[in-house]
Amino acid sequence: SDYIVRATAAKEETENKGLVTGTLRRKDGQIIPIFLSSNLLEQYIVITDYCKDLDVKFENEIIHVHIKEAQRHFTKNNVINMDFIEI
Repeated sequence: SDYIVRATAAKEETENKGLVTGTLRRKDGQIIPIFLSSNLLEQYIVITDYCKDLDVKFENEIIHVHIKEAQRHFTKNNVINMDFIEI
């Protein structure tokens, strides 16, 4: 994959402006709640139409992932949640 999306650990005190919530399921079964930039995610979707795996930069690690599920807002049509599986 040649597209990197940066993810940060989700924290309750983090403002959710311009961010998409999601989860990252690691190979060891660990599920990590994350936030992603909505702008970068929307660009990725326009370029690939969800059909390409991608690299997610989480903390100091690049993780190759597949999109498990994407949820869009029913009236605004923007992505509001994205779940990934490490491959």
